[in-house]
Amino acid sequence: MISVNTNFAGIGYSGFVRKVADGFMAVFLLVNLVIRFSSIFNYPPYNGYIAVFLGCVVLACGFVVVFQRYLKAFLFVFGFSFFLFGFGSFEIQSRVFEIIVTCVASTLFLINCGNLSCTLHPAPCTLRVV
Repeated sequence: MISVNTNFAGIGYSGFVRKVADGFMAVFLLVNLVIRFSSIFNYPPYNGYIAVFLGCVVLACGFVVVFQRYLKAFLFVFGFSFFLFGFGSFEIQSRVFEIIVTCVASTLFLINCGNLSCTLHPAPCTLRVV
């Protein structure tokens, strides 16, 4: 019998390690959002359109955090934004896509933090070959 356990030295069950990791992720996502939102409004002809669109994105993210049963539809709609991926990093389409991805990542992080009861003590991943 071969057994593989992903819980190395019991670290996966440590509440302190999980809180520190979540704190680092929260700070990273927050700084990322601040930087991206501060740099997006450098395109005067499009600022109004960008503000309305990003307002809708932020409202949708907040809606999904509150009503998590719509997460599947939210991610399905998010999949339609990948046509913005192929542009250069300095172009407006790429910057809008980066903000959308950061907002979706922040939404998933908040949803995951809301489900701490099942993420603090996950079942170990065990592979058994008999």
